[in-house]
Amino acid sequence: MNQDRITTPEDLYSALDALTVKAKQGGLGPVWMGLLFDAIDGMLRLEPGLCSPGGGDRAKVNQRGKYRVAARGNGNLVHAGKKVSVEIRDMSAQGFGIHAPASLPVGANVMLEVISGQGGKDLYSCYVQNCRQNDGNYRIGLRIFDMPPCF
Repeated sequence: MNQDRITTPEDLYSALDALTVKAKQGGLGPVWMGLLFDAIDGMLRLEPGLCSPGGGDRAKVNQRGKYRVAARGNGNLVHAGKKVSVEIRDMSAQGFGIHAPASLPVGANVMLEVISGQGGKDLYSCYVQNCRQNDGNYRIGLRIFDMPPCF
């Protein structure tokens, strides 16, 4: 374990930023990613001055007030018994932004299989929060169903 101590909010923010990089690379499981994003959400609300100059981090907190991380990854979406490949564009503790080849009805229940960088797969039970056409495919917002903590 690293012996560096976190003694200021800035130190904590830097450590969380390093974990965010690890999450983007597929190095954190879904529970840890959820905890990480919730911690960042709280920090940005309590210490808005921690945002980088120009509001770069503030821009990552979308209109719903949740910290989102740009992510490039692949996954599979299962809806009505059909499985299609999708591209994951961003993620937060509450859901995913994906690009898919076909539209889905708002409110539809789906399963998202996220393929991690290490060959593993994580499954998420979600519902479609929004769907709009975007350059020949569809930009879909998925919300993860609330689940009890698994630890």
